[in-house]
Amino acid sequence: MRASPMFPLVLLLTARVHAQAAEPPADPEPAGPTTTTTTTVDAKGLSVNQTTTEVVAVQEPPSSATQSGFAIAGLFGSGDDIAITGLSLDAHLRMLSGDTFPGTKGGGWLGFFLEPSVGVNLTKVETTTPRICIRTTCTGGETQENSSGAATISATAGVQYMHFSEMDAESREQSGFGVAVGARATAFVPFEEGDTTTALGPAFSLLSTSYNPGTARLETSNFNLLILPTDALTLVMIGYSSNVD
Repeated sequence: MRASPMFPLVLLLTARVHAQAAEPPADPEPAGPTTTTTTTVDAKGLSVNQTTTEVVAVQEPPSSATQSGFAIAGLFGSGDDIAITGLSLDAHLRMLSGDTFPGTKGGGWLGFFLEPSVGVNLTKVETTTPRICIRTTCTGGETQENSSGAATISATAGVQYMHFSEMDAESREQSGFGVAVGARATAFVPFEEGDTTTALGPAFSLLSTSYNPGTARLETSNFNLLILPTDALTLVMIGYSSNVD
């Protein structure tokens, strides 16, 4: 029996198919922006909507950040024959340096912070003159009120810890919390006549954080407590600050 002339061609095609099946598939190209088209028909007629989704590549996590921000605080103080209430406002830079920021799975960050700031204090001051009694006659003891203000130059430094959750698939953000502990040095320069006063005391902050691991954008909201003892009185400042990288 004679072999069919098609038989060698069939063998060649069969061998080529097996060779192609044995080759490993090529690596897929990185996914770019994807567009989804939706067509709907309702009482208003035909409508076509297109939605484009783009995945932002995660950058190599940094280990530092520089934030700008503002702070507002209530100010309270008391000393011998003097009491102060008022408002404190400042603008500042907050510089962070420490561990590498976590990736999309979340985690902790520990490092140091330095925050120079300039601002103003607007206060109401109550002073009481000493009460002096000689036998049955007494003088003094009157309370006087007046308003005052001062420019402030400050620097706060310490240790800061933040913990971030896993990245949200829709917002691409990682929420979190943190705490900062340090010390603050402040110089008060009166608007009117008077001497410049300096103070040094502890500073505490509770933080609410938001971090984008793709753009390395860090936002924090700080709830602050400052205690600043001076020669005449002790100041307590309770307030809020917002910081954005």
